[in-house]
Parts: sequence; C-alpha cells; structure tokens
Amino acid sequence: GVTFRMDKGDLVIARILHGGLIDRQGLLHVGDVIKEVNGKDVGNNPTELQEMLKECSGGITLKILPSYRDAPAPPQ
Repeated sequence: GVTFRMDKGDLVIARILHGGLIDRQGLLHVGDVIKEVNGKDVGNNPTELQEMLKECSGGITLKILPSYRDAPAPPQ
C-alpha cells in the first residue's frame, strides 16, 4: 500500500506500508513524484491517480521524479 499527497502541484508519495509489496521491491520511496501511469499524465488529483492504478491490469509502468533523501556525494 502507498498513499499520496499534493505538494506544489505534484502528486508525491507520502507513505509506503512497511512490509508491503512496494516496500519489499524498494523501487519507490517517500517523496518520489508520480508523473505518469502507463504513459498517461496523472495530473494533480490523488483520487484520480488511485482510480488509474485500480483500473490497470497486468504490468504498471510509472514515470517518477525520484526524491533524493541523501545529499549527493561530493565530487572527487
């Protein structure tokens, strides 16, 4: 399970259920911005995004902007 929130007009992952499939896969993280589901723009409505995900059958392809929780490594 995953929940979303609005942040500056973007749909952002607010919480990921610990031990759930998404948590175990480790591909999505709190703070990631969801931009597309299967090539369709998600807009800025969390309810619409949830409906889009429910209607998907088979594989789901997400376009995300990752959050960077850790500071990037300094150049060497």
